[in-house]
Amino acid sequence: MSAHAPKSWMQIIRWKLVAAVVAAVALWFVSGSLGFPRIFQWMYVSYAVLGLIIFVALDAPSPTPLMGWKAGLGIIVFYLICSAILVTAGTLLPQFDSKIEVAGIARKTVKYRLSDEQTASLMQRTKELSAKADELAAKLNQLQAAGAHLEVGSVEASAPAKPASAPAANLSGMDPVERGKLVFQDHECYNCHQIGGKKSKKRGPILENIGNLATEAQLKDKVFHPKAWHAKGFEKQAEGKDKMPEKFAEVMSEEELHALVTFLLTLKNTAADTPQPVFPPGYSVK
Repeated sequence: MSAHAPKSWMQIIRWKLVAAVVAAVALWFVSGSLGFPRIFQWMYVSYAVLGLIIFVALDAPSPTPLMGWKAGLGIIVFYLICSAILVTAGTLLPQFDSKIEVAGIARKTVKYRLSDEQTASLMQRTKELSAKADELAAKLNQLQAAGAHLEVGSVEASAPAKPASAPAANLSGMDPVERGKLVFQDHECYNCHQIGGKKSKKRGPILENIGNLATEAQLKDKVFHPKAWHAKGFEKQAEGKDKMPEKFAEVMSEEELHALVTFLLTLKNTAADTPQPVFPPGYSVK
C-alpha cells in the first residue's frame, strides 16, 4: 500500500485561513457591538490568528532535524522570535498601574475618614450615653427592690449624634477641570458615558457636547437626582435596568460634584452626537 502524497502548503493553509478570517471578522464586530474597547477587539482577532498558526503547525510536515551548531542556532532564533512577540505584545497592551488605582481609592474614601477630634468626640459621647444607661438601670433596680410600681409614660433617650462628615480631600489647589476628570474616573462614569472618543458600554448618552446643552444647575440636579430629567432617546434607560445610579448624592461630596460639573461644562464638541435634554413639564432645579 503506497503512502499518501504529502500535502502542499496551499492545501494545509487554505481552509484554515478561511476559518480564521471568518472567526476574526466575527469576533471584531461582535465585540465592537458589545462596546468592548478597540484594544480588546484587536486582542480577540489575535486569538483567531494564533489559532490559525497552531492548526497549520499541527498539520505541517515534520521539519528536517537540526544537528550540531544548526540546532543551537535554531534554539537562539526561536528564543529571539518569542521574546520579540512578548515584548511587542506587552508594549501594545494596556498595563495596570497600581499607583493610579490606589490614588483613586484614596480619593474615594478620604471623605469617610474621621479626624482625630471627631473620633475623640464620638468616644466621649459613647461613654456619656453608657453612663446614663447604667444610671437608669440602677434606678429601676432600686424601685423593683422597694416593690414600687413604676409607670413609664415616656422615656426619651437621646440618640447618638450623627457624626459630622469628615472633610473632603484637600484638592483645592488642583485645576477644577482636571479635578473633575478625576471624579469622572473615580466614580466610573466612563462605564456608561462616552467622552473623547473612548468606548463605553453605551448604556448612557455621549457627553461630548453636554456643555452646550445643559446649565451648571441642571447638571448638578441630574447627578444627584437622576430622575429629574433624561436625554432624548433614552426614555427606556431612564426607568429600566440601565438607569443612572441614584447613589451619587450619598457617595459624592459637594466638592466632587462641583468639580465634575465644571469639567462637563467644558465639553462642547458640536460634531458629537450628544442628545438634547428632555425636561418634564414644570421642571425646576431642586
